[in-house]
Amino acid sequence: MREIKKIIWASDGSKESLEALNYAIYLARRFWAEITGMYVIEMHPRLLYDYARDPDSDLYGWVGQAAANHEARLVSEAENAGVEGLPFRTAVLIGDPCVEIVKLARRKKADLIVLGIRGLGLIDRMLVGSTALKVFRQSNRSE
Repeated sequence: MREIKKIIWASDGSKESLEALNYAIYLARRFWAEITGMYVIEMHPRLLYDYARDPDSDLYGWVGQAAANHEARLVSEAENAGVEGLPFRTAVLIGDPCVEIVKLARRKKADLIVLGIRGLGLIDRMLVGSTALKVFRQSNRSE
């Protein structure tokens, strides 16, 4: 059986992501693993460019406040789900959720990524694609 030492729990604030947190906690207790709860503030590339270019903009303040709010929510949800006694960290990132989830997982050398899915139908997945499916495809590597 493979060891699981680092788990990334990606939250979008949905009830499905809270259900995924329960699985992450179960596995973390089983393997005494660390959980990193993360949220990605999705930002259009043009706004991301403006954000990076002008640290004095109102956008900087808004993003900073949103990040603080999401971090507090992640901690609160984890505490309510029973994460006490386990190593728990948070990360609030900016960009494309799929890209940022995979980048964080690689940077932390995570053994597992846990996220909720909203149960889109086959047609919806084919037309739109889901973050979970994109993460699955991009994180599948042979390293």
